[in-house]
Amino acid sequence: MQVLASIRLAWQTARDFGLGWTLRRLGYEIQLRAGWHRRRMPMRAWYEKEYQHWLTTTRSPEELLREWRISRPKFLYQPADFRNLRALIAPLLGDLPIHSNPTRLRFFSAETFPVDWPASWFTNPFTTPPSQCDPTKHWSAYPMYTSEYEDLKYIWEPGRFTQVYELVRAYVLGADQTAAEQYWQLVESWIEHNPPNTGPHWKCGQETSLRLLAWYVGLFAFVDDPATTPERFARLLGAVAAQADRVTKDWRYSYLQQSNHAASEGMGLYLTGLFFPQLRHAAEWRKLGKYILEERVEFLFRPDGTYFQKSHNYLRFIVQVYLVVQRVADLNEDALAPAIHTRLQAALTYLESVLDRPSGYAPNFGSNDGALVLPFNSCDFRDFRPTIGALHYYFRREQCFVPGPWSEDLGWLFGAQALQTPICELPPAQSSRFDHSGIYTLRGSESWAFTHAESITDRPAHADALHLDIWWRGLNLVCDPGTYLYYGHPPWRDAFKHTRFHNTVTVDRKDQMERGYRFTWGYWHDCRTNAMLVAGPVQWLEVEHEGYHRLPDPVTHRRTTILIDDCWIIIDDLIGQAVHDLGLHWLLADSSYEEINHSLRLSTQVGTWQLACWNLNQVAGPQRLPLNIQEGTSTKLPGGQAAFYYGKLTPALQLEARVNDQLPVRLLTVMGPHGWLLHLKAEKWTLTTHKDRYELWINEVGRSPVVREAKTVV
Repeated sequence: MQVLASIRLAWQTARDFGLGWTLRRLGYEIQLRAGWHRRRMPMRAWYEKEYQHWLTTTRSPEELLREWRISRPKFLYQPADFRNLRALIAPLLGDLPIHSNPTRLRFFSAETFPVDWPASWFTNPFTTPPSQCDPTKHWSAYPMYTSEYEDLKYIWEPGRFTQVYELVRAYVLGADQTAAEQYWQLVESWIEHNPPNTGPHWKCGQETSLRLLAWYVGLFAFVDDPATTPERFARLLGAVAAQADRVTKDWRYSYLQQSNHAASEGMGLYLTGLFFPQLRHAAEWRKLGKYILEERVEFLFRPDGTYFQKSHNYLRFIVQVYLVVQRVADLNEDALAPAIHTRLQAALTYLESVLDRPSGYAPNFGSNDGALVLPFNSCDFRDFRPTIGALHYYFRREQCFVPGPWSEDLGWLFGAQALQTPICELPPAQSSRFDHSGIYTLRGSESWAFTHAESITDRPAHADALHLDIWWRGLNLVCDPGTYLYYGHPPWRDAFKHTRFHNTVTVDRKDQMERGYRFTWGYWHDCRTNAMLVAGPVQWLEVEHEGYHRLPDPVTHRRTTILIDDCWIIIDDLIGQAVHDLGLHWLLADSSYEEINHSLRLSTQVGTWQLACWNLNQVAGPQRLPLNIQEGTSTKLPGGQAAFYYGKLTPALQLEARVNDQLPVRLLTVMGPHGWLLHLKAEKWTLTTHKDRYELWINEVGRSPVVREAKTVV
């Protein structure tokens, strides 16, 4: 039976992804196992003068550096502007540190770990004790997870060179004259320990491209510093060329990944070809990089600005990739396809719509691996204001936030003058809909909700249709669990992708889709939006998904979310015929709480919140549901925890209410600031809030729309 189920899942996954993609992906795996990559990109030592191997004409290191200093292309910033940058950025930071600690490295914009100097290129400090990776094998021989080093992403993280951004900030803002020397020591150390195609840092074209960007960030900042010698420049140039060559020889694999990798690699190739025209393949790399970026943009961004990977962090990531490329292209008078401009504008509108205004954060929607292309500020990783502010400025040449640490990116991307432009704050956020991705927001006076109901047409990340986030006074009170680890030991390997960890309903303890190989899901489902009303004092949204139609007794999950005076009424209709085991799941921010008659009262940092759940049984009448509460005090099981940062767990409250009943079944959750009262009487419900009294007429389970009428009681 298990073998047959695996065959059916594999067949369904192939149907979901399409025959063409499946055959190409299978062909790549065959090439990988046959050693084709080892022959096409063999391991070797660095040439004695690596840079000479890649030049169009022979040049000495002195000639190379002298010519490049004179005729180098334009970058995001100019050293001549550094004094003005320092004067304008320093007041924004207040007491926030601007120095770097070379013996500690921040992993995934979250936790810091001690590292060797110049760096620990092959150590995973996350394990106990820290584990080592054998650096002598061909890059194709490194799995993403082994018992030897566990998650390879921890090995990769130092190779992204995010510490370069700290060094540049320390150099410009803190007048740290040792920063340039530290930069060159890091670059030379990496080159020394990572010969071409050898070791894990050559495995991924995206990692290579992010490393190249960081190297350019440092090079353009330190170009005139005495630490930048001809010999060092020539050595960097040779390593840059070797890495760009590696990307060009495997860039088609990034298309098979159906992710942000292709655009990242396009960025690396485009910038390398543009910045170093003296390299033999520069024109070819620039052309290929530009082609990838322009060809991929309409695949990555939906017309309404949402992102095909269904992830806010990856949307921010790819926005930063395209913003850097667009800005550099503009500075060097290289026209890019208009579609890049158009899709970035749409992405700006979307990001402004899902921004929590008090905190600057966005819902932790979809995969989150801690990636941040431009860590050019002291803000928390979750703060989206630096990216939104920069993108807003690019299109409108004005600041959209009151100046603060989030404004620093403007100076690095657009120069000191950007920090002196007028401030035009964003208008109040409104409820919104983005139908291409089935994403919706409902906005109240002090709270708002984010939810999504998308028919799956390309690679899904989490089985989380109809998940609901609720934010109250800047607190992500009803939250998404995040990712934690892509590659961890059981039970942590991609644990939070499962339906039961999201704020939705499970049927028969199953996921909404069936888990496939690695990052894939089978049995992609359809969703529908039945109704949305955002005018007047009562707002509501009705959506449904068919993820459980694959069961012998198909089940439709229909969710209606109603917003009244910051009080939230969530009606979950499970429509089918047979008896099913239903699980209603809620993940709440860590808070002290008390239970009173199956009702939960939370004492949060911003106020008291009240929550209760019912089974509106058609025969027995409304029944309060007892809540199973799991608190995040253990690192052995995934429940009761959230991951707002990759590799870092945060305690949370995991609520579960279970019902085993004959379908159709209606489950009800009501939550909001303490003090609401709900009276349930057949089809007429009466809600009393801190402001007013309302009457709702609700259709019986199975009928749509669920809300027939709603009005204020005078």
